[in-house]
Amino acid sequence: MLPCLLSILSLPDRPNMTGESRLLYDRPAEQWIEALPVGNGRLGAMVFGGVAQERIALNEDTFWAGEPKNWNNPKAKELLPEIRRALFAGEWEKVDGLAIQMQGPYTQSYLPFGDLILKHRRSSNQPYARVLELADGVATSRAGNVTQKVYASLADQVIVVELTSSDPEGIDLHAILTSQVTHTVKGDGELLVMSGRAPVHADPNYLGNTPDPIRYKEGRGMAFAGVLQALGEGVSVKVNGHGLEIKGGSKVTLLLALRTSFVDPFTAPHLGPDPIVRAKKDLAAAKNKRDLLARHTKLFRPMMERNGISLEGPDRTSIPTNQRVAEFNQTSDPGLVSLLYQYGRYLLVSSSQPGSQAANLQGIWNQDMRPPWSANYTMNINAQMNYWPALVSALPETHEAFLQMTREQMRTGTETAKVNYGMPGWTVHHNSDLWRHSAPVGDLAGWPGWANWALGGPWSATHIMEHYRFTGDKKQLARDFSALKGSADFCAAWLVADPNRDGKLVTAPSTSPEINFRVKGDLAPAVGVGAAMDLGIIKQVLADAEEAARILGVAPDPDWSEKREQVHRFLVGSRGQLQEWLDDFPETEVNHRHLSHLWAAFPGSEINVDDTPTLARAVRQSMEIRGDQSTGWAMAWRMCLWARLRDPEKAYGMVKRVMVMADPKTNPGVGGVYANLFGAHPPFQIDGNFGATAGIAEMLVQSHRGDIHLLPCLPKEWPSGSAKGLRVRGGHRVDLSWEEGKLASATIHPAKGAKEIRVRIGEGKPLGIQVGSDPVQIAGEGRME
Repeated sequence: MLPCLLSILSLPDRPNMTGESRLLYDRPAEQWIEALPVGNGRLGAMVFGGVAQERIALNEDTFWAGEPKNWNNPKAKELLPEIRRALFAGEWEKVDGLAIQMQGPYTQSYLPFGDLILKHRRSSNQPYARVLELADGVATSRAGNVTQKVYASLADQVIVVELTSSDPEGIDLHAILTSQVTHTVKGDGELLVMSGRAPVHADPNYLGNTPDPIRYKEGRGMAFAGVLQALGEGVSVKVNGHGLEIKGGSKVTLLLALRTSFVDPFTAPHLGPDPIVRAKKDLAAAKNKRDLLARHTKLFRPMMERNGISLEGPDRTSIPTNQRVAEFNQTSDPGLVSLLYQYGRYLLVSSSQPGSQAANLQGIWNQDMRPPWSANYTMNINAQMNYWPALVSALPETHEAFLQMTREQMRTGTETAKVNYGMPGWTVHHNSDLWRHSAPVGDLAGWPGWANWALGGPWSATHIMEHYRFTGDKKQLARDFSALKGSADFCAAWLVADPNRDGKLVTAPSTSPEINFRVKGDLAPAVGVGAAMDLGIIKQVLADAEEAARILGVAPDPDWSEKREQVHRFLVGSRGQLQEWLDDFPETEVNHRHLSHLWAAFPGSEINVDDTPTLARAVRQSMEIRGDQSTGWAMAWRMCLWARLRDPEKAYGMVKRVMVMADPKTNPGVGGVYANLFGAHPPFQIDGNFGATAGIAEMLVQSHRGDIHLLPCLPKEWPSGSAKGLRVRGGHRVDLSWEEGKLASATIHPAKGAKEIRVRIGEGKPLGIQVGSDPVQIAGEGRME
């Protein structure tokens, strides 16, 4: 039966894409992590592909608990001199306790919108197949004589369910809307309307069984509404109880509009517009369109077709995807790697679009009232990691939602910098949410190792110049410059002279997320001085602000360059490792998941193999000490770092570790991917997907030193293959192919106005090439054609 799955679905030929582009299964999903995701940036759905009963789990990206609030702590400003004095005096027993007193409340949680349940009265599961078509953003299933297509329309802002049946009596089903959030469901003429209001507070899941963790307040919180309509010739539709009775006809189209009362991060949601009115407006605009699918794919497909990779190997495309994952480390299946790469791009297109919210810890897909880590924005890597593949894989428009969030965080973060520290500029700490939470969380009891980390905002600000380097978009740079400038101003003020290190500038208090160090026997504080991650980020932000100012014709603040020169240098420790702190303290967890101290090697580039070989060797030693086995997203970060260090077999080793089946029933606690290829921390964190896509791209092309380095980290397991549409800094586009482990050909499409490019192949030296408007053709071994 397995080789017949594609023919069962009668799918069209794969569109103009490089590499694999379909997830394929021979049974319905039993768990949420087996369902197939669709999305348009704002709307998301998880499609189970059920037979007698179908569940489509729904999400809308502004549906969060809570409302804007004051989370700043004025006491923190009073404590700052005291904690610095204790740190410089080596009074380690005091520092964590002081840091805890600087905290504020926790962030809020991203919520599940609800479920659309379809109960078929006439059903058969033979034959059966389901597929997710990455090129089009459509989840299709075939059960007996019923075929279902589900997509979240990019063009029309509705979730569409198309049902066709070859049964002579037509379709017969009951469609129901329900939600875990307090709600009501009622008929409104031919429409089914679900409406309610979100809680004003949701405790993070990691606090455990707290009293009253979900709290509602009359008349407050986010209002929400889902409005469902069924359309079709010869179809009878009646409102019955909490659902629609749909009978007759060979084709039914369900249109579902989801809206909330969200206005912006700074306005109380109960003051916003009526979501029922907004949802009905969406339905009215969509219902008269006869070409809904074509309108959607016209926008979705070009983004997916821009870039892809193809790795030669056995054709295993007819085998269910979950089986391929389970067999990956025992078979040759490079095609599955290209599928994982394209899947990361697909998830980014589906969860982040201009005008949408930035992709959160789970993108836009969540089924829990208290999701893991609140499904918020974890600013000590996860939020930024979500966007590592955006530029290199030719999806710059998806990056806009993250840049928009950064601009909005500047507003709240300015108040935090002022109230908590008495400093200029702005910052965001470890966690943020829809309301752009910017202060340390922890509620005066959290672990400072994560809660008090103060440089989430500056890390995000490094994305501003990266966007310009890849796109050359000067207007976007001008739009974001105030956020970059404000971040540099905070970084310059946050630095302090260390009396124990000849007055060199350091950060204090400083944490290396999310790990402690050992001092004085069993004492293991989290708060220290000059964590390597802090120093790397701050130097990058100060340099970026100065560079951006020059590009825009703005006078840079001389304080930026002066202080950058005074920042303490990176150090190599007694084990040959890059020191995580300025003191050579041992870490409390040798195999810890975070690689925070290696930030300057990736995603930063100050430390690299060519310019700083001694520090690069220390990075390598640090990674050997940490070890390769870790959580899903952490292994993706390791993949990126090994690629940047140009160690192909180590990088591919991380590919193998990522491509391990994680299943809460049979293989709990193992990082890898789930049956639907979602990244497993575990549990699900989408940054593992995005990090893996970025890591694979980094193995094929690099540009962090200003040249275009082709095949810098090609493993022997990928002897032949091709890639199209990779983007590099400078704004150039790269197509390439290789055979027997060597470059066969490359085409570089120069950015408009470029006069020269520098190209490097493998371990060779960069070659300067004069360019014009025509593509540059390069044959194997660097020969010009």
